[in-house]
Amino acid sequence: PFGCVGPWLGQTAYAGIELQFNGLTHYGWLRISHFEFSNGGALIDWAYETRPGVPILAGAVPEPSTWALLVGGGVLMVWFRRKRHERRG
Repeated sequence: PFGCVGPWLGQTAYAGIELQFNGLTHYGWLRISHFEFSNGGALIDWAYETRPGVPILAGAVPEPSTWALLVGGGVLMVWFRRKRHERRG
């Protein structure tokens, strides 16, 4: 555990970091969980880009519910389009 400050009490957040390896800049992120009832937190996971000067995205992978919503919306669009063409003959 370590000390945390900020308006994200009881939440999980990402922090961007910049690292220097052999004089070259690498970028990364930390995912931190802030404890709800204390002034502390825990490091959940972390990553950094191995290629210098290349940005890294934090938390860019959609959740399964997001994918389900996108697929469901696509299916509905196809269904409505087919219904529309059936009415025209």
